[in-house]
Amino acid sequence: MKLPLQDVNWLGGERATINALVKVGSSQFTTTFLTDTGSPLTIICMNDIQKTRIPYSTLPTHIRMRLIVDMDLKILGEATLTFRDGEQNTVQIQHPIYVGILVNKNQELVRKLSLSFLGKDLLDKFNWGISKKDEKGIRYLE
Repeated sequence: MKLPLQDVNWLGGERATINALVKVGSSQFTTTFLTDTGSPLTIICMNDIQKTRIPYSTLPTHIRMRLIVDMDLKILGEATLTFRDGEQNTVQIQHPIYVGILVNKNQELVRKLSLSFLGKDLLDKFNWGISKKDEKGIRYLE
């Protein structure tokens, strides 16, 4: 299984991202995940969760951590994540995810941090790694 990644310029550098459909309970939404081997957990950004009807402010706080900024991680729970492989087949996985609520609600910062994080927890669980670019310049999760 090979899941193609898209490169984006984010916070001054080229980053590998992947789109996914996220389903938690009866709510579902799409998000763009930054594949982040430095993030210990898989985290949905505040911008994405605000588009849902999920009452994220009442979720229990797991921990306060600093990735790029300080954020409270709320436990969203077990989610179904659906990706598309290079042939447009769906790949579904189950994995717990968190919501990152910025401690500093600076709107410019919120706009810049509009990507969710596909963390080391998920990459390790499924034994996924980021490949080098192929002859077409595409990297994959595999």
